[in-house]
Amino acid sequence: MSADPAHPSGRATAGPLRSNRDFRLLWIGQSLSSLGGAVSGVAFPLLVLATTGSATKAGLAGLAANAPFVLLQLPAGAYVDRWNRRAVMLCADAGRAAAVGSVAVALVLGALTYWQILVVAALESSCLVVFRLAEGAALKAVVPDESQLGTAIALNQARSYGTSLAGDPLGGFLFGIRHLLPFVVDAVSYVVSLMTVAAIRTPLPAPTATGTRHLGREIREGLTAAWSNRFLRTASLLTAGSDFVINGLFLITIVIASRHGASPAQIGVMLAIGGAGGLLGALTAPKLAPRIPSLRFVIAGVAWVAVPAILLMTTSANPLALGALLALILSVWPLYNAVVVARWMAQVPDNLIGRVQGAVALLGWAPVPLAPLLGGVLLDHLGGVVTLTIFAALMTAVAVAASLSQDIRTESQRPPLNGRERSPDMPAVEPTGGEFR
Repeated sequence: MSADPAHPSGRATAGPLRSNRDFRLLWIGQSLSSLGGAVSGVAFPLLVLATTGSATKAGLAGLAANAPFVLLQLPAGAYVDRWNRRAVMLCADAGRAAAVGSVAVALVLGALTYWQILVVAALESSCLVVFRLAEGAALKAVVPDESQLGTAIALNQARSYGTSLAGDPLGGFLFGIRHLLPFVVDAVSYVVSLMTVAAIRTPLPAPTATGTRHLGREIREGLTAAWSNRFLRTASLLTAGSDFVINGLFLITIVIASRHGASPAQIGVMLAIGGAGGLLGALTAPKLAPRIPSLRFVIAGVAWVAVPAILLMTTSANPLALGALLALILSVWPLYNAVVVARWMAQVPDNLIGRVQGAVALLGWAPVPLAPLLGGVLLDHLGGVVTLTIFAALMTAVAVAASLSQDIRTESQRPPLNGRERSPDMPAVEPTGGEFR
């Protein structure tokens, strides 16, 4: 692939996405760092179990890793809208490399403690939250053609599914050879990501700001902008409901397959099949999205596809069958994200995009930790068939709400924005700047 022509300012011009040098650099760097993250993500609970023998402590480590996704979205989004996006990504990569690398060093020295594992898990996730928000805010600059945003988002999803498929088994394999290897691989992946971000030519400055900056006010501006956009608000609530169901299904299918005699290897294959469906969906979404004229059809349709698939899960505990149904569900979600996220990103002004992303991510992520808990309680008290039926009912509620939503219907009737105009529901927020408080 040839390098893209450069704008005199250094900004990439809107040629084919495959020839966009800066997008390729960002995508490749993040593919490697995502692979490293998947490798260490498997190794962390294994390390806790190997060093403490406690499943409870392994669960606490998972809590430490997940907490930043709830606690940091809003303030991190505000700071991303204050600072140079390239500098934020470079600092986040350096922080992740140092945090994970410290585990490998402590293992070599025989000085690793459980508390260090907790701190590193929280720090790595915190840096990941910041990096993702900065990357999302930079995407509109790196991919200046708004018509290519959906394809770029779908390729990022393919990256996530693909690295997870490869990283999960690789992490277990490397950990089995030597405990420190997954963390060395992860740290190196972040260094490579740092180098690719540094090589991007597109300017990624902080939005122009005037006046006095106040963190609380900036967070409120982001929340107000996200909530006042009727389409974004409705889509975010629907996404929160569907993500709750999907994340609950992972635990439910694992427990059902395990209770019916599936081995850990078979369960791993089951999840890999599901991930393969998501990867296939991400790869085909860029081609399908332009051919589907109705935004409403996409938003409601993916939920309606999931409902019968969940109900079919009640008919078999075979891990291959469960994996195939999980793959069907996951295969349609990249199309949803490619269409919906590209639509609202085009509506959000640059000086608000970090904060709006944080608000949307918080809304989508906040209920997710409760999904496995609800699934586990229902499985213990009501069994697999009733649990799956309840989750199918929850997804049906999402599908009905999407089908009947006037906000979705209205947005579906509007032509896509060209990236230079704002949605009628998106308020004009004056950028702020000056002192940090």
